[in-house]
Amino acid sequence: MRSDDIFGRDFIDIVCRLLKVLAFGFCAVMVFSLINTHSFESWSNIAAVFFAVAVVVGSIFLGHNLKKRWIN
Repeated sequence: MRSDDIFGRDFIDIVCRLLKVLAFGFCAVMVFSLINTHSFESWSNIAAVFFAVAVVVGSIFLGHNLKKRWIN
């Protein structure tokens, strides 16, 4: 039984796009808040930026794999 029978293609596509938008939004808010507070001097803040980028890449990868698995 394919998951197309349970969830429509449009639903999966919307979920994947929503994951990407939320990931980019999270990264943008994190970087914008660090720029506003001028707190790039601390290593913990730089690590937070790398974590935000990792969340973005992970969410895009997750969304792409969900789309590839359920739609194709």
